[in-house]
Amino acid sequence: MKVFNTDGELLVARDIGVVSVQADQAGGTSDTYGVLSGSINGSNTTFTVSLSAYVSGSLMVYLNGQLQTQGTGEDWTETSPGGGTFGFNVAPISGDEITVYYQYATTGSTGDADTLDGSHLSSLTLNTSPDVSGNSWVLDEDAMGSDDNTKVPTQQSVKAYVDSASTAYWTLVGGTPTRVSDTQFTVTDTGNANNYDSLYSKGTVLKWTNSGTKQAMVISATYSANDVTVSIIGDVFAAGFSDVRWGKEKARVVDFVVAGTIGAVIADVAGHWYAPMSVKPFGADIRLGTAGSGTTTIDINDDTTTFFTTKPSITTTNTADLDNTVDTDTVIAEDSKITVDIDAVAGTAGVDLYVRLYWTPNLNQYIT
Repeated sequence: MKVFNTDGELLVARDIGVVSVQADQAGGTSDTYGVLSGSINGSNTTFTVSLSAYVSGSLMVYLNGQLQTQGTGEDWTETSPGGGTFGFNVAPISGDEITVYYQYATTGSTGDADTLDGSHLSSLTLNTSPDVSGNSWVLDEDAMGSDDNTKVPTQQSVKAYVDSASTAYWTLVGGTPTRVSDTQFTVTDTGNANNYDSLYSKGTVLKWTNSGTKQAMVISATYSANDVTVSIIGDVFAAGFSDVRWGKEKARVVDFVVAGTIGAVIADVAGHWYAPMSVKPFGADIRLGTAGSGTTTIDINDDTTTFFTTKPSITTTNTADLDNTVDTDTVIAEDSKITVDIDAVAGTAGVDLYVRLYWTPNLNQYIT
């Protein structure tokens, strides 16, 4: 039940029972209303609600759609709320229709109209109450540990929970990481209950400790038989790692484009990008709009020095070479000039080259 004041402000919000308000009807037909007992014959004045009880002061009586006035000198009176009866001062005649609405108590006893399911209104909390924390339906838990779906939290506990969750940039990778190779590890996820394959999706930035801080980017995460296999580019995932964490921000990108036929070997072919800060690069995707016949190879340089020992290459008739890794432990200094070279072209040239470099601010590793 919701109770509002005349300005439309919510005063009370409370579940008042399973079916606390009832409608009955007599003299007509209804598939959903209860049946009001009592003959409509011009002489009978006493009628009984279908639930055999109503809360005093809650009954509303309609005769032929017109709300009737309650009172000894008016249209009707309460006879016995506990017995469910009321009486008209003038008997309804054949053909009249009577509809009533009333509140009844599912617990406790029928009482005054300001009782709801056996609870007096004075026991309910209004929005003018200075302190609700003592109520059983209010929880004050900064960690939300009870995980209760039947109670409400205090403002302070909500703020503490949100602040705690939002201040941590790095979160421990769940499922106990187990090294597979320099570029892969697995985490346990029984029945895929934690959806780690979705959580650690492409672009997720990782850091861990292994003779210093290492960083990499997830390129895929695949679930099978209660394990998720995570593949990475960037720093090598060597034995002896610890404290693997994932960051809130996914990897950023910078794009280079060479329009038209990719038919000649040329340096600094796609403009350049100056690193806006100390940058940790992870790797690159390259694509052709139209495949060539032969191999197209590119290089990405930091002030004319490559940071790809294995250079991205699109082989004959293909249009993409994805997830190419930079050399491990590569860091690009602020204001370094990043350029793209075409190192080899196909015999039948491809058309329209797209290069995407993945990176993250190197300073993020120091955020807690």
